[in-house]
Amino acid sequence: MKNRYEEQFLHLMSKNDKIIAIFADSDFGKYEELEKNFHGRYFNFGIAECNMVAAAAGFAKEGFIPVVYTVNSFIVYRAYEFIRDDICIQNLNVKFVGMGSGVIINNFGPTHHTTEDIAMLRTLPNLTLVSPASPNEVSPILGKSIEHNGPVYIRLGKAFETEIYTGIPSFEIGKGTLIQSGDDITVIATGSIISNVIEAAGLLVQEGISVEIINMATLKPLDIKLIIQSARKTGKVLTVEEHQITGGLGGAVSEVLCEEGIQVLFRRIGFEDLFCADYGWHRDLKQMYGLASIDIFNKCKEMLR
Repeated sequence: MKNRYEEQFLHLMSKNDKIIAIFADSDFGKYEELEKNFHGRYFNFGIAECNMVAAAAGFAKEGFIPVVYTVNSFIVYRAYEFIRDDICIQNLNVKFVGMGSGVIINNFGPTHHTTEDIAMLRTLPNLTLVSPASPNEVSPILGKSIEHNGPVYIRLGKAFETEIYTGIPSFEIGKGTLIQSGDDITVIATGSIISNVIEAAGLLVQEGISVEIINMATLKPLDIKLIIQSARKTGKVLTVEEHQITGGLGGAVSEVLCEEGIQVLFRRIGFEDLFCADYGWHRDLKQMYGLASIDIFNKCKEMLR
């Protein structure tokens, strides 16, 4: 996702001279191209994330579209007050791009993991939250986020994500995508972990189980209509996220179901009130914490028994 983001971001900068690139000591692979073609439109604040967000507010006040890019954990946790006070309260047109969602930054431990950001940010008024499922979804999400008038947080992965689309998919803010229609159980996921959901669904179909898969690429505002429609159809809903189960996608979906009075069997897969304190390949970390394809398969089987 990181490489696709950089390519599309530079393309958008070439089309719109109001876009300003703002960094915080980030690994932007195409930095030389940025320096060569967009002199005066990029600023690196080093390890000063709070100052970076405050400066972005100033650029937005002057009519620019600042795109703030750094590691998810640094921008969300360290600069949260500035995101809230300087950007969201004033409803300024700033875009936040966080790289390294979940535990994909696997070698640096829990300080660099981002497993609470959805819960923290979806409480902020005026802020839109989006989360691409695979590299091909990054381009339309970034484009729509730039077009959107108001603050947006884009929750990116990093690398080696499984591509789930054969081409560039359509995307609208506030709309989920039905990846696969099914009758027995609904699985709603966000981010790159949806590839594990698809793999689990392939195992389940061999046992005659039909799975409906929803890619909830917009976390706020949620596609309430799609959630209700699918829940009523299958009567069983499972959410899957590389995030704490408290306050994340699962919490948001459960709120919808409760408020609409829809009685379904409901379960969540995610980090269960603990930090990922282990080190290893991204795939291995998901296996250690019950977020692998086989765990999704087993949870669906359990719900159907």
